[in-house]
Amino acid sequence: MKSFLSDIGFSLFHNVFIDTLPQRFARFVVRDFSVSSYEFKLEKGIIRVTPDKVHEILGVPLGGTSILDLPERPLDDPFVNEWFKQFDPKTLKEICACDIAKKLVLTKTVDFMFKVNLCYLQT
Repeated sequence: MKSFLSDIGFSLFHNVFIDTLPQRFARFVVRDFSVSSYEFKLEKGIIRVTPDKVHEILGVPLGGTSILDLPERPLDDPFVNEWFKQFDPKTLKEICACDIAKKLVLTKTVDFMFKVNLCYLQT
């Protein structure tokens, strides 16, 4: 996780452990992110959000197939079962965006499931 945070310019957050997104941080993101230029304006420079950066950080494909165009997996698919396990004892119908966001905030490693949750939350 430390390497990931450093790579995206957030090394100050190495020892910050949170279980909710602080309002101050949320305001910072809203205030300092330019939707028109896809840039975070920081005191020491600018972080430009590009498809290459998203690919590099999250490992998602660069163009081509939309995640929404991928075929659905059946509920008994091993991957689907693995994804559901992280929300035990909730059922599929009980899982909401807040549950996925909480998993993202509480994670300490940027593994495959983190990336899946992030992609899922954004769709």
